[in-house]
Amino acid sequence: MSFPNVRHLEEDLTGINPSNYIDHDIREIPSAANNRVICLRYGKFYTKTLKLFTADGKGLIPWKQFRPVAMDVDLTGLSGKTVSQFIEILDNRVMGTVNAKYQAVGGEIGMVKEDLIDIYQAYAEDNRDYYWKDILGKPTEFNPSHHTHKTHDLTNQTNAAEALARFRAVLANRVSYPDLKTLKAELDNISKRIDSESINIRNIIHNHDSDKNNPHKNQHGMTEGLENVDNFPMASLAIVKEGKSKVHFVSPKTATDAAMTILLKNDESVVHVGKVPMLQFGDLTDNPIPVSFNKYVLTIPRDVPAIFGGREYLVPASVIDITKFVANPANRTLFIYVRVTPSTVGYEIASETAPEKTTYINVGSIKTNGSAIVSASINKVTGLGTFRVSEEKIGSAIAATKGLPSQPGTFDWIN
Repeated sequence: MSFPNVRHLEEDLTGINPSNYIDHDIREIPSAANNRVICLRYGKFYTKTLKLFTADGKGLIPWKQFRPVAMDVDLTGLSGKTVSQFIEILDNRVMGTVNAKYQAVGGEIGMVKEDLIDIYQAYAEDNRDYYWKDILGKPTEFNPSHHTHKTHDLTNQTNAAEALARFRAVLANRVSYPDLKTLKAELDNISKRIDSESINIRNIIHNHDSDKNNPHKNQHGMTEGLENVDNFPMASLAIVKEGKSKVHFVSPKTATDAAMTILLKNDESVVHVGKVPMLQFGDLTDNPIPVSFNKYVLTIPRDVPAIFGGREYLVPASVIDITKFVANPANRTLFIYVRVTPSTVGYEIASETAPEKTTYINVGSIKTNGSAIVSASINKVTGLGTFRVSEEKIGSAIAATKGLPSQPGTFDWIN
């Protein structure tokens, strides 16, 4: 009978002991859809050394197809290198087995229980014959005659004897025993407490997983590779607008808001930050922008693509109560504008025309009688900055005649 060698790894806090390098550890991946977690044969490992390969030798991509989980804070602190306990398989397409290569920590956690199980299994499956003459420490007669011993004659049995004596005393002094109904009720209460604690544990794990404010209190040098990242705070909008700091990170949202704020600040100029501010409201087809009205409510049922100040927008479909902009709109000509702010773009109604800006463009007009809107139109606009060519007098447009180049034109701006 032969036994597998039990490989015991000495504890290595350097992370470079060649005796603790494992290059062939075949692990079976759980078939469950969620929580596909595997434990390595030699226990905890140095995160940075871990590599996984499929059965056909193809390397898996860390943090995309798998990731180390459950960092050991104590060993990480002692070794100065990140130590993990388990591996989560992220790619559901990876099935069957994987071969893990890694630097094991070793020590008590490096005892390989599977090898010990193999030894006991070898004993259990050993079916060779045994002979009486080969057995050591046997009695002088075979078979031994039936006989008894007193407990105090047995060595190393004091604790067991005392425990049996106490158990016998409990049984002797108990007046009654729980019936099945009472026992079931007690078990149900225990089950409810276990369920309640399970919920609490799940909530704790969920809250911990959702905590993005460094719940492990990691310091700059505790996570490998983190020392290569500048320890800068996020910049505020004011810091980005000032444009002087070299010790801040900037989020895309803050950068966008800062650029928009600067653009609006320089609105009176024709060219912003070296770019031509194109103007376009509506698409380039001949299809008109639809509009309808009922009483004093104007409806623009579709989103309208636009470019203001050289930047693309989508002016959302809107239902507009014009009385919210003009308190007394009866028997008047009103004007439809589009206004752009750092966070919104939308329609406004004005009782008078106003100077246009690249962020405030006249796109149409409304006429009313004593109780309702009687006509409304929205015009497509193409231009540069606030300037466009128009056959009708509107905003900052440049006058143009109506008609074909081969025929006399008509000039309607005087109306």
